Amino acid sequence: MPMYDTLMQMGRWFGYRMGYQDLCRLYTTDNVIRWFFHISVATEELRNAFRIMAAQGSTPSEFGLKVRTNPNLIITSKTKMRHSRVEQTSFSQEVEEIITFVNDDEVIKSNFISSEKLLESISDPVISGEFENDLHRWKNIFLWKNVDPEKIINYLNTYKRFEEQRSLGTSQFARYIENLNKYNELTNWTVCLHGNGSSGQNLNILDKHNVELILRTPSNQRNKKKISLKVITQPTDELLGLEGDELKAYKDSLENFTKTHDTQTEEQTITSAKRGFARYHRSEKRGLLNLYPILGIKNLSSFKKFKGYKNCKSDCEKNCKKHVVKGHNDINKIDKDHLTKYPLMGFQISFPYSRMGDKAAVEYRVNSVYAEHELSNEI
Repeated sequence: MPMYDTLMQMGRWFGYRMGYQDLCRLYTTDNVIRWFFHISVATEELRNAFRIMAAQGSTPSEFGLKVRTNPNLIITSKTKMRHSRVEQTSFSQEVEEIITFVNDDEVIKSNFISSEKLLESISDPVISGEFENDLHRWKNIFLWKNVDPEKIINYLNTYKRFEEQRSLGTSQFARYIENLNKYNELTNWTVCLHGNGSSGQNLNILDKHNVELILRTPSNQRNKKKISLKVITQPTDELLGLEGDELKAYKDSLENFTKTHDTQTEEQTITSAKRGFARYHRSEKRGLLNLYPILGIKNLSSFKKFKGYKNCKSDCEKNCKKHVVKGHNDINKIDKDHLTKYPLMGFQISFPYSRMGDKAAVEYRVNSVYAEHELSNEI
């Protein structure tokens, strides 16, 4: 997860020298643009606080300071923030994906069992197998609707995520759901178990949900306590939460958006917009939880040997087939130290746009003076 201070260092890109300002160009992603926009807002708020502090003749040890946070960004290292505390949070129209895991078979087993308990507690799925909703077709999924938020909260509180400096605990998602439940939001959930993998390894979850484990590329890790995957979701998975009139509203928004964006050259921008529209048009009452059972190959070299890979040269054609090395596709040939004993259970949690306005919480990281004085004065 990116840090504010790291991104602000990257902000040096925007510098220029007299004489060639008009030649400066920066090509980046929509995510980075949104991050810089958020940091600009947070920075301006903090500068205004500094101005007030200076006008009062106060020092930081006497004046309460706060920094607006973002669920997808970390302000700075935990060591530097050790005397601060967090107040409020919001994941409105945000999506969170678990792609890092604790490299411990007992923890992996615990998360898998927690996932089984969740599915067992919500009875039979309304859809098993293939499903199409006018926007996309999914193969071999198990879909539950109108799931009680308490079951989602319990799951998030028992799931053990790999804890690192830049990650958020799943219990924070649970607290956010609890908070919005008070305002009649996120009161029913759609849960989907994805079973259309390409690993060749089948698993019958709870003896009734037959899935093929998903195959995902691991990252090389120096940290032996961590398993990190590159991507576990598909861009279309968030469309599963749309129902009824929401589908038409989504189509209308996408149609208007594509009128001003080139589908050939702005594919990533359009893909990002699709996901954003899916969250925006989904009812504020309905959250979405996608579950992904994954074959736990944790070594990149073993993964390539299992799946196969291209050993192309720099002058090869884009779709070169001459240098394809076929994988052995035999789980028994994988080094036991490179394979988890139980499947990894990753998930994506997608939050719709919150209609709460000012009541939709914004999270701040506050210093001890602010926490002790400013907040106590509001009680």
